[in-house]
Amino acid sequence: MDSIFHTIYKLNLGHIIELIFGDCYMKKRFVIAALLSAVVATPSFAADIEGKAYAGIRVGQSNLNSSPIGFGLFGGYTIFEPNTFKGNFFSKLKISVEGEYTNHGSANYSIGSVKASSFGASAVAKYPFNSKFSALVSAGLARTTVETTIAPVTFFGITIPGSSSTSTSIGLHGGVAGEYNVIPEVTLRAGYDFYPNSVNMLSAAAIYNF
Repeated sequence: MDSIFHTIYKLNLGHIIELIFGDCYMKKRFVIAALLSAVVATPSFAADIEGKAYAGIRVGQSNLNSSPIGFGLFGGYTIFEPNTFKGNFFSKLKISVEGEYTNHGSANYSIGSVKASSFGASAVAKYPFNSKFSALVSAGLARTTVETTIAPVTFFGITIPGSSSTSTSIGLHGGVAGEYNVIPEVTLRAGYDFYPNSVNMLSAAAIYNF
């Protein structure tokens, strides 16, 4: 029955397109129909392409002076995920895209303060060692803003007014991390990320897989 259905489907599709495009399509009709039939008849191909969304929160320490504590929110979408741990290196890779906001924290001094934050997007390649442990690398672009504030200073009754400055850079953003799957819905991640404006961060994250 399936083969009869596919044959009727191919013929109807070919006739419809032929009516639209005319006789010039005659020679290409059966090639296109065969390709469509191959896709319809190969459900195992779809098992290797799984759209999965996830979201996470991270907490960590940046390299700003006095090592402030920062936090971040991120979300991602897995566009390719093999359903096997067998095969060569590339056949096991999971590919995702991620977007993030990271507040790198703020550091206060007697004469002022400094704080930094980033928005970014990156591609993520993850290699699973087994069903629990994975390693990943990411690369993309980020926009990092560093705000520096100098407090007013008084010497011998003379007050020097304070000042503030903002430095924003757009550049490469990336990182390396390890992951542990606690349960199918929950993953823990620990890693190192670098951002424009010479900002970097060590962090730990919890991820929920939808």
